[in-house]
Amino acid sequence: MLKGNGPDGIGSLTVTNQNGDTDGDGDMDAIMVVGTRDMAVYKVNGNTLEYRADTGDSMEQAVAAQNSANFNASHTSNAQDGRSTAKGPEPEGVVVAEIDGERYAFVIAERIGGVFMYNLTDPDSPILEQYINTRIFTDELGTPGSGGDLGPEGVLFIPAADSPNGLPMLAISHEITGSYLFLSLSPVPEPSTGLLALGGAAVMFRRRRRGA
Repeated sequence: MLKGNGPDGIGSLTVTNQNGDTDGDGDMDAIMVVGTRDMAVYKVNGNTLEYRADTGDSMEQAVAAQNSANFNASHTSNAQDGRSTAKGPEPEGVVVAEIDGERYAFVIAERIGGVFMYNLTDPDSPILEQYINTRIFTDELGTPGSGGDLGPEGVLFIPAADSPNGLPMLAISHEITGSYLFLSLSPVPEPSTGLLALGGAAVMFRRRRRGA
């Protein structure tokens, strides 16, 4: 890994020296920033993976729109841009599910927190439907058990048939606070561009791990 410097350079942005020498002459022709800041979509084609699409900067755009003051903060600090030089929001886990004929991907962001809901019905054009974050940005961050839900690490999709309220649900575990969050997905009233929503009222309950 390398870090840039100088007022006209890339500051402290972490990049890789393993890729970027496109002509093989020993110098870097393209700057490659280490992930992860996005989600790539592939199709399984026999024993190979066929690239279809990428979500680009939509995750960071959503984070900036929702809370620019804490943009790319880490999960133990509220400092703005704390992770901008490394892996940004750092999508940690993803689960894909089909609901009412539509295919969705739910991506959790380990550092900034929260979950991104993408519509993958057209795999060549992922659409970010919603971003929800149950983290509380306070000055007490850094102490496990404070600040809402910190450090999402695992995500599980629960089909409507197995859900206690008859709606599809997501179960999300958090490594910093030791908390478990359950979100239900409900239809969005027309007119709307989205079919489902993870709204504030969808937070069913939160359980903290003993000792956390």
